[in-house]
Amino acid sequence: MNQKILGIFFGISAGAIWALETIIGKILFSSLTFIQVTASEILFATIIICSYTFVKRERVKLDRENILYLLIIGVVGTVIAPLSFFLVYPKLLQ
Repeated sequence: MNQKILGIFFGISAGAIWALETIIGKILFSSLTFIQVTASEILFATIIICSYTFVKRERVKLDRENILYLLIIGVVGTVIAPLSFFLVYPKLLQ
C-alpha cells in the first residue's frame, strides 16, 4: 500500500476517533467514574496503536529517550485531559 495513502487514511481516522472520543466521553462520564472512562480510553488507544504498527509492519524502537516521551504523552493524553474534562463537566450541566 502506498505510504501517502496510509498517511491520509490514518490522519482522517485519527480525526474521526478524536471527535468520537469527545461524544463517547460525554456519554460515559454520565454513568461511569473517571477511572473507568480512562481505562476504556487506554483500551481503545492500545487497539489503534497495535493496528497501526501491524499495518505499517515496522518495529517499534524503544530506547530511554523514546520511553520518556511516550510516558509524557501517555500521561497527558490519558490522565490530564480526561481529568480536566471530568472536573469541568458538572459545570457544563448547570
